[in-house]
Amino acid sequence: ILEERNGAFYMDVGMTKDKSFITISSNSKTSSEVRILPTLNPWKDPTLVESRKEGLEYFVEHIHGALILVTNDGSEDYKLAQVDPLLPGRANWMDFYIPEDGCKIQDIDVFEKHIAIYERTVKGQRVRILDILRTDSQVQGLVQRSNSCGFPHLSAPRLSSSFKPIELGA
Repeated sequence: ILEERNGAFYMDVGMTKDKSFITISSNSKTSSEVRILPTLNPWKDPTLVESRKEGLEYFVEHIHGALILVTNDGSEDYKLAQVDPLLPGRANWMDFYIPEDGCKIQDIDVFEKHIAIYERTVKGQRVRILDILRTDSQVQGLVQRSNSCGFPHLSAPRLSSSFKPIELGA
């Protein structure tokens, strides 16, 4: 049993969208610590992704055998990194999407073949669709010019769900 004794941290239990891992996250305003458990063997001891360190924040998803991390490791804003779930320590994190200057990642949704990256720029919000199966990592963007309305998440009930048209909400 895990217990969070530091009142500055909030503990949360969740699951990756593909249901491969149970995630046990402990987050404060300035740092994160995540443990993962394979759903096929939840009696195993949880694997620590990376110990909490002041200023280091990260959030975990899983797709195609890799952990996908939204992290501020080594940068002021968030970027995406990936790592093998069997060797998840920070020394093994590999960057695979770093947004351009002036662009901030707000969240992601993973799908079977794509990652939807919710971004904010000086021009407004946008959703960037990253095709993870292409070797050239082609990125297609959809820009929302107004900051007065927001994108609903593209999350669908299943990892393999198809994309649906995006509706803007005020």
